[in-house]
Amino acid sequence: MFKKNVNSSCKKSKNDSMADKYQTPRYYFPKRFNLIVLGFIALTVCYTTRTLLSTCVIFMNKEFHYGSTFKGVLLAAFSMGYSTTQLTAQFLCDKFGSKRVILFGLTMSICTLFIVPIAAPYKEAIVLVRVFCGVFQGIVMPSLNLLIANYFPITQRSTCAGMIWAGVYAGNVGISFISPVLLDYLNWRDCFYIVGSFCIIMWVIPWIIFIRDNPKDLIGIHENEIRFINQTAPVEVKLKTLTQSQVVNIKSIMETGNSTNMLGENNGEKQKNKTENSGNDFKMLHSSSSSTSTVESTTESLNSMVSDEGEQILSSSPSNLTIVDESKQINDDDDERLPYFVAFKKLITSRGMLTIVYLNISCNWAYFLLLGWLPTWLSKELGVNVGYKFAFFNALPFILCLAISVGFGRLSDKLLSMGVRKIILRKTFGGLCYGIPGVFLLMVSLVIPNHSRVIKIAFVTISIAANGFSNTSYQLVTLDLSSKYSGVSMGIANICSAIPAFIGPLVGGFLLESFHGDWNKIFLISSSFYLFGTIVWLIFLKVDNVI
Repeated sequence: MFKKNVNSSCKKSKNDSMADKYQTPRYYFPKRFNLIVLGFIALTVCYTTRTLLSTCVIFMNKEFHYGSTFKGVLLAAFSMGYSTTQLTAQFLCDKFGSKRVILFGLTMSICTLFIVPIAAPYKEAIVLVRVFCGVFQGIVMPSLNLLIANYFPITQRSTCAGMIWAGVYAGNVGISFISPVLLDYLNWRDCFYIVGSFCIIMWVIPWIIFIRDNPKDLIGIHENEIRFINQTAPVEVKLKTLTQSQVVNIKSIMETGNSTNMLGENNGEKQKNKTENSGNDFKMLHSSSSSTSTVESTTESLNSMVSDEGEQILSSSPSNLTIVDESKQINDDDDERLPYFVAFKKLITSRGMLTIVYLNISCNWAYFLLLGWLPTWLSKELGVNVGYKFAFFNALPFILCLAISVGFGRLSDKLLSMGVRKIILRKTFGGLCYGIPGVFLLMVSLVIPNHSRVIKIAFVTISIAANGFSNTSYQLVTLDLSSKYSGVSMGIANICSAIPAFIGPLVGGFLLESFHGDWNKIFLISSSFYLFGTIVWLIFLKVDNVI
């Protein structure tokens, strides 16, 4: 599977280090980080357009007498449209490029905000507007996933992706805090006009100027940054093509500094043929330095990248061993791609994706129920629905989500580099994401149903905030399963997530009327889904690279 290259084939001199190879000017700002900034803003805008209605609908209901059931339909209408375009994103990106797809989808989604005040008096019209808002926005997340896979190596992916996906919570924070304050001074119609205009100015123009489909085309990018992205492009090597003795041999050779027998002498002809038929062509690049510190760092990196699922991932952190999969270089325009439906079939039938599908359908309905109905529940508990007090408690869960997403994304990369296996990280953070709300909602419904409102608000806040762990769990698994087809994997995950996003608010409105406004029974049902989903996640999750 591996091809051995002798040191004389390296173009660099013996004294060249990896740091020198990728050195950039002192005050140079890495241009790939443009995507962190504008991707974060893009998702902030996405969730601003998505959740603004949740606060304003309280006042719209008073004016137009919608009722709880229709409020549930209206809150769910976005997800009806959102689910229809998820799986088209990869096809559109292949044809038009991710930048253009995201630009079109999100711009059109923003424009629907200007139509809401006009359509609000007519129930059919306002539902249709929200459906189209979801249709346009449905292509954004999978397309953004493709850009993340192109821009960042696996050694930086948890941190960078976590910072980008934190825009989801920033959007919730911004709109949850700003809209109640605006409603204290303006009417609900003005909120849609002001927020829509601000989103266009803040995101559309910078996105056009500073983002490209391929990072090599970014304005002012340094050639060494391009080489760094290329050299550390993600590589997935399945251990089922290597024997255990070969893995042990690789590690022992690295410990002794011997690079001449990297695969050992025990490769059978059967293993060789299997490897050749796999179509993977790898190059083993070595520098000639044999210092003890270099060998130790290389061995550490190797040890840290072996997962429990029979998968080995080796990336070129600044060490003297780099394995480069030429088929994954971002500058390879001739890379063969599987037909869309072949890629879809391989992903949808994988154990990792099936686990995500189940979790998204079962657990996320409770999250989206809370997301859509939180302002209504808070207004009942606090006795107010405008002003700074309401705004603070409405935004607090998402402030915590934002902090968790960024902080634990960085921690995930750090632990990975220290040798913690990827499968353990994904299961741990996923368990926290689903287990915490399961426990706290259970306590709200059974232990303290008639106790202090402060405790109830605190526990519900913690339950929603735990969703911040999703960015270091199932969101990253969509990239783990396939970097190349991450648009497809994210599309599958999102379309399954859109089902509960539609059902949650709709069922919430029906249950509230059936239970005569009693939230404790709703919290109990939500808790049971969360707890069972946690068990499924911990038992069945796999992060093997599929394609």
